[in-house]
Amino acid sequence: MMDQKPNPKANILIRNLASTVSQKTVYEYYNKFGNIQKCKLECFADGMSRGFAYVQFEKEADALCAVEKTNGVELEGKALEVF
Repeated sequence: MMDQKPNPKANILIRNLASTVSQKTVYEYYNKFGNIQKCKLECFADGMSRGFAYVQFEKEADALCAVEKTNGVELEGKALEVF
């Protein structure tokens, strides 16, 4: 069975994440918008968050909804920048 190719339009970038936000937090926060295929919090070699993450949704509509509903919203004290 072939893996479904991820839709680039269903991929979002979340910036300005607080250093306390974990990959699990990002996943759980965005999971309510739709099925997530991949979630990656970018970290430095020492494991500290670089302050941004990518979430790959199954559907483009879910990604658009997540951007619309979370851009500018505060998570752990910092306003999210979502694209």
